Amino acid sequence: MTGEGNRNESLNRAAWNDLQKAFLVELLVEFNRPGARLQNAWSSVAWNEMTRRFKAKFVDSNFSLKQLKEQERTLKKAYKTINRLRDLSGFGWDPTRKMVDAPEEVWAPILQTDKEAKRWYNKPFPHYDDLHSLYSGCIANGSRRRGSNYFANPENQVEMNSPSPTIPAPGGLNDFGFDDDFLGTQTFDHISTQSQAPPNVHTPHSVGVSSVRKTIQKKKRKAMSTFHENYLEYKREELTKYCAVMEKNANKSVERADKYSVAAAMEAFEQLSDFDMLNFVNASDMFIKKAETREAFLTVSEEHRSEWIKRMIELWKSN
Repeated sequence: MTGEGNRNESLNRAAWNDLQKAFLVELLVEFNRPGARLQNAWSSVAWNEMTRRFKAKFVDSNFSLKQLKEQERTLKKAYKTINRLRDLSGFGWDPTRKMVDAPEEVWAPILQTDKEAKRWYNKPFPHYDDLHSLYSGCIANGSRRRGSNYFANPENQVEMNSPSPTIPAPGGLNDFGFDDDFLGTQTFDHISTQSQAPPNVHTPHSVGVSSVRKTIQKKKRKAMSTFHENYLEYKREELTKYCAVMEKNANKSVERADKYSVAAAMEAFEQLSDFDMLNFVNASDMFIKKAETREAFLTVSEEHRSEWIKRMIELWKSN
């Protein structure tokens, strides 16, 4: 029985066509708004409405809410893979064909070791731009990501100070064994005063001083470049961890909302006996307006649930 269920589930996943995926993405983008999307997850109300509209458009598809959620997770996983490939050296993005692009020699090692990436070898992913608008806010290499061209622009340079005045920044200049006296301006002033050659005359000593200066400048540039790389990697990892925590909290919130939803409370109420239509109307009105009552009702054991809700309906009517 389990094997048959797995086969049916596999067939349902394989039944998605391009038009259905595109419409699901369209719905996700439409409901990407306050109230419909809580932090990094859609609300149960939004999912119910998306499922209703999806079934109305594809009458014969018979997809369930669970299957729509699974497809959303599949699309998100594909988006992350594409995004990861775009970050790799040698890869680019073809906006016309909607696919990652790289020379064969760049693809070769990846095709041998990365199964997820291999799926997108010479294969378009037309939903990338729409999904980027959905997930880039909580993907470490998404909307907060800055490419190498961004940092190459002097206008976008930021001051890369140590995170704490008492803790040296990673990859700082002292990592190269320079003392403060050697890097200080006093050292350079001393060197510059040693050569008093006439203009346009290059003495052996002045050539030596110039060589020392170039060596120092080269080491300083290398040190600063290493520092920038280490700092950016640190911020990237920090943002990734933050997004993981936010996504986990969002999933917990969605699970709790589904467990104590109005629909769940009304379903439990309908299983009780000795209640007329007026009681049904009062209970539904109470469940809609008072989330704490709804949650308490679903928490009460089934043997005491009937008496408990009768008392709550009486109090509700008296108010």
